[in-house]
Amino acid sequence: PYTQAIPVCEMLAKKNNLEACRILGWSYYHGDNGCPQNLSKAKEYFSKFKDTDEECAYGMALIYADEHKGKATILANYKKVLASRNFSSETKGDILNQMGLLAKGEEAIAYYKEAYSLGNFHAAVNLMDTYYENKLYMQGIEFGEEALKKRNLPNEHKSHIMNWLGLCLTGLRKSRERFARACGYFKKAYKLFPLYIAVANYIYTSIDRTKYEKANYYKDAILFGEEVLAEQGANIPQNLKASIENSLGEAFQ
Repeated sequence: PYTQAIPVCEMLAKKNNLEACRILGWSYYHGDNGCPQNLSKAKEYFSKFKDTDEECAYGMALIYADEHKGKATILANYKKVLASRNFSSETKGDILNQMGLLAKGEEAIAYYKEAYSLGNFHAAVNLMDTYYENKLYMQGIEFGEEALKKRNLPNEHKSHIMNWLGLCLTGLRKSRERFARACGYFKKAYKLFPLYIAVANYIYTSIDRTKYEKANYYKDAILFGEEVLAEQGANIPQNLKASIENSLGEAFQ
């Protein structure tokens, strides 16, 4: 929307206009509004107000992260930026979520929790991922089920959380009740938002459930998978389509 305003912004930026520097900084950072992506130019505009404006300070932190490959160095810089001023809840949540992506284990969990408490819903999904990857299944289930009670949680994020809930349940000791809950979450995840990996997870879990309970859950799983492929085949990314097809192949064996 700012394409035509870029020349005006450049003139105002020379006079140290904050809003013009913000617009130019993000335009060059993302390669947007007719500006080529250029981190040096983005840094030039953000740096004018990096000590007084949180948006410019955040832009500088992202540029630093792009310029330095080492995760420890980037994480240390985020910590300095976070401690340098009082950011808005939204910006602080974004920074903490980025810090979680760079950290591991309990440290990552702490960052994601704080980011989520500030209203960052991406952090909720990343937190579920971290619980699962660290085999903290019960903590993941407890957090995920509580998060789903939030009325303002977008459907896309609810869907991802349901998928991780299903995976956390499959990580626990097998039982009829856990298989039923896991399958329920996978199906709900897809129906709420087209999360195709949840379809493959539902089919694979139905295969394990059939072996465990000595009852045929293949039929429903196959029908569900084939229905999704028939209705959405052209829209499904190739790698996810392959996952669904592979899971169906195992169900047919």
